[in-house]
Amino acid sequence: MPDSKNIEILKNGIRKYAPVVAEYFDCNDTITEFSHTLFTYTADSVHTQRQGFLARTIAEYLARVFQRQECVTPPLSLNIVDHHSILNHPILLATNLVANAHRLLTGDRQPIVVLTSSVVPPNNFFNRKGFQLHGKRVPLFSNKEMHQASCFIGRRDFNFTENLRKTDSWKDFTGEEQDFLKAIEQEIGGLDFSQTKSYNDQIAIINAFLWKKLFHKSIRETIPDLLYVTQEDIMRTILPSILAEDNILSRSLFNTDFRARILAAFEDLTGCWNEAKGKGTHFFWYRDAKNEAKPMFLRGTILCSTDGRFELDLGNSAEVIKSLADGAIIPNLFVIFGYLTFWLGVRPLVGHGSCNYITRMKETWLSVLTDAPDECARIQSIDTKGLIGGTIATYARDAQNAIINQYAFDVIYDGGLTRDYLEHLLAMKYKDLLQPALLEIYESYVPAAERKNLGLRPMDMMGEEFNWIGTHGK
Repeated sequence: MPDSKNIEILKNGIRKYAPVVAEYFDCNDTITEFSHTLFTYTADSVHTQRQGFLARTIAEYLARVFQRQECVTPPLSLNIVDHHSILNHPILLATNLVANAHRLLTGDRQPIVVLTSSVVPPNNFFNRKGFQLHGKRVPLFSNKEMHQASCFIGRRDFNFTENLRKTDSWKDFTGEEQDFLKAIEQEIGGLDFSQTKSYNDQIAIINAFLWKKLFHKSIRETIPDLLYVTQEDIMRTILPSILAEDNILSRSLFNTDFRARILAAFEDLTGCWNEAKGKGTHFFWYRDAKNEAKPMFLRGTILCSTDGRFELDLGNSAEVIKSLADGAIIPNLFVIFGYLTFWLGVRPLVGHGSCNYITRMKETWLSVLTDAPDECARIQSIDTKGLIGGTIATYARDAQNAIINQYAFDVIYDGGLTRDYLEHLLAMKYKDLLQPALLEIYESYVPAAERKNLGLRPMDMMGEEFNWIGTHGK
């Protein structure tokens, strides 16, 4: 049995440095009950009206890429955790299982729409250039390509088995695994990419396909579709209209006095900027010759890239809009959530990182807008603590009967999650599913100088509530 004192040290560290996560230590709701709360709330009427433009823009994206007509209806609660990469890591499988638990097995045909982040490179933490099967990596990008921002990448081929052969890694897979990879590569190659303009569009189509394969064929058609829409593409579409209006974002960019207050107030917030430490960027990233996102900092009215190769005049709104349209710049998280969450009132469904920094952003906006009581009241009403990310929900047992995490292609290889598996999973209490994730959260957020070697493993955090795994389902 794990030392209860060490578990308490772990939780105290999280209480101090990731306090929003700590609010869920005693959440006795089942996963199904918890997911209901994410969508059942009273939205501010002004926010709901403002969201109409965003809803129409998302629907237009779905019509172009997926060639389907969907009604996207405010008020919106949207997962903002997922990276815009091929489905892979168990943490990013759990987000949509947890958030939509209340309707996964009901036959609900309304799709799950996710606002993904695509400024991340293919070599992000959750993908490492591609995906993995049974602990073995399957790269989709070369070492030369892996630092590009996904939002800058053009259409490409997904011939991963050929790449494995070229690098002599093909032999690391068993015959059955090779057959599986060849079959799924052929299926991906047969998807309809006719309306896609970019890698982002292709990933949206691929993940819609893979999502359904995560479920056993007996329930697959009852599961809502998963449709990825990138934050950056949506913002690039709507920013010209946004910046032509009076709102907290256009003021932040173009009103000199207000901008100065914003720059000072949001200094050193995650997702914003800290010029002294070389972290973040003022409002926009710029696209360099290697398709990498590079920071810019303000000099007077001029945004200057740190490599000296790009400048943008914030005093000229037409120049900003043109640079967005040309794909020369991409908004940072301050711009994205300043508009989507704090002006439109979209409820963000968050991970263990974003629940803290978006809550900090909310507090900072309230401190800046003290002379706008009506807007402050609207922002105050936004719940930024809908924690859906950080947990793992795809488990199995290995040959030694130990509980192991399963990545997307592991689940698909085994035939998908069954109704029985999902019923047991979704009946778990939220606080119990969260327990194994606390170790990573502790390591991520408690400063190294204060972290202790607690000698704990994820399995030490699993009580009898996980005993059903391996006895039900696959």
